[in-house]
Amino acid sequence: MVDKLRREEQAKVRQRTAEDFHDEVGNKLTRINVLTNVLTQKLGEVSPDKKRLIEQIQENTAQLYSGTKDILWSLQATNDNLYEILHRIRDFGNELFSDTHISFSFTGNEQDWQQYKLPLDMSRNLIMIFKEALNNCLKYADATKVTMDAELKEGGILHIALTDDGKGFNIEEVIKGNGLNNMRNRAARLKGKLYIDSKPGKGTVINLHFRLPAKQK
Repeated sequence: MVDKLRREEQAKVRQRTAEDFHDEVGNKLTRINVLTNVLTQKLGEVSPDKKRLIEQIQENTAQLYSGTKDILWSLQATNDNLYEILHRIRDFGNELFSDTHISFSFTGNEQDWQQYKLPLDMSRNLIMIFKEALNNCLKYADATKVTMDAELKEGGILHIALTDDGKGFNIEEVIKGNGLNNMRNRAARLKGKLYIDSKPGKGTVINLHFRLPAKQK
């Protein structure tokens, strides 16, 4: 009973935090974006330098707003389920590649995902690893096909593989770039392992595996 009351109180706190965060940050970011568009219209013809600065403001605002939506999503207690988390990653991939020449597919044994619930920090790190990886596929890989597979293995081990048919890269040369260190740090917080296999001209495969919390009863 005590545990149940504690969980209910935590859910209420998370809900109030999400509402406050939306009001204080989300609305302000939307306002900044609107004002930037108004400024662009009022300025008319501007120099390339000024135009680039305005575009950078718009781009950074859009990226920050996207990150804000992810934080708000993760604060919802109903989204702690592994099923919701992996579908969040799938939906991000579908949206990211929707208007590009890159085909994206996501597969996995979904019938088992409902049995697992992840703490907020675990779900956040899992989502951010693959947001970074999928963004890298779009920006740098020059791929035509990206596939993602999530598989639950014996002992509650979750294995996720992200594969692209792009140009690949020399891991030693870019180890400090493209957020790869951040991805490894997040995998360590999951107490998992992240393996990146890539060679120039051979595409890239990213494998993550980590142990899930015990099944929900």
